[in-house]
Amino acid sequence: MTRASNFMIRRALPCALALALLPAAAQARTYQVTVQTDHKPDTCTAAECTLREAVIAANKHKGADTIVLSSRKRYELALASTGEDKAANGDLDIASGPLTIVHPGRGTATIDANRTDRVFDIGRAKTTLDKLTILGGYSNKTDADGDGGGIAVGDLGDAPLTILRSRIIHNRAPWVGGNGGGIDSDSSTLVKLIDSEVSNNDSGGSGGGIEGSPDGQMLIQRTKVVNNKAAQAGGVMVFGPPVRIVESTIAGNLASAGPEAEGDGGGIYVGARGRLELTNSTVANNGAYTSGGGTSATRAARRRSASPRSSATAPTRTTCPAARRAASTCARPVFRWPPTPVSRTRSSRSTSRPEESPRTAAASASSGPG
Repeated sequence: MTRASNFMIRRALPCALALALLPAAAQARTYQVTVQTDHKPDTCTAAECTLREAVIAANKHKGADTIVLSSRKRYELALASTGEDKAANGDLDIASGPLTIVHPGRGTATIDANRTDRVFDIGRAKTTLDKLTILGGYSNKTDADGDGGGIAVGDLGDAPLTILRSRIIHNRAPWVGGNGGGIDSDSSTLVKLIDSEVSNNDSGGSGGGIEGSPDGQMLIQRTKVVNNKAAQAGGVMVFGPPVRIVESTIAGNLASAGPEAEGDGGGIYVGARGRLELTNSTVANNGAYTSGGGTSATRAARRRSASPRSSATAPTRTTCPAARRAASTCARPVFRWPPTPVSRTRSSRSTSRPEESPRTAAASASSGPG
């Protein structure tokens, strides 16, 4: 054997040994949930695995995970919450990812929390929920400040969340100051809802359907946010970075007022630092106890747009053919709040406002964009 061959072998052996010692945990794993009831968690095995056991197993694994819910029947949560954050009881705490929970068949798989706690508490883990119905959540007052009736995201750490083809329905964060009846986000990363429905949720604070994060962006696309209720912001609460609502419907929501809220923003409420962009979307038939049945903004947000250097365009239905909606040449009606600054001209001194209800039109100065 030549000196060059010896040298190559000596170089190759450490590399081969390093590859052999790579942890198996880096490999992706799939957990098939076979039991639809909920009991004190044990090991998730091929023969028997509850949803809770699958989540705990995924949290312990360092690589990518997929949890498969093959049945369209209900997967029940039944263990009363103690406020712990390891998914041992109460809500399903997701702390390791990336994780995908998916129903592969027709329709959706249903996860019912049975009012024991919210359904998911997502943190420190990139998570995708695909073709699920999430219902029966009832937030724990001592956990995540009582926020997030169905889903709390970011409570355990920043967590990108994507919800696809799913329904978030009949969940509650009923406490005074409890926010996000359907979904509450405190994450500084992106939360996306696509081709989904958020309906019939309620909260004692703001965001009956959804409360956006003060620090993270949100995309709501081809999604219905309907028939939700809160003390403030019946449909969507916008706190911070852009909340983009695209080709979606915000309808039938109610801001009913409460001990810490005046009942503004039946459909959407924009906070002092909030930024909202509506594209090809419908905001209709929402109601508010005080003002802004459709949309409402805080006084601070209105002061930012009070200059004659501002203008806004009301949202309208798109006239784009479906095949052309992605084309840059296709007109896409957009409403932005705060409005986009424009040059100081005579024509810019008047602003067009979204249509207001008769009750709020007389008090438009206090109702923000309607």
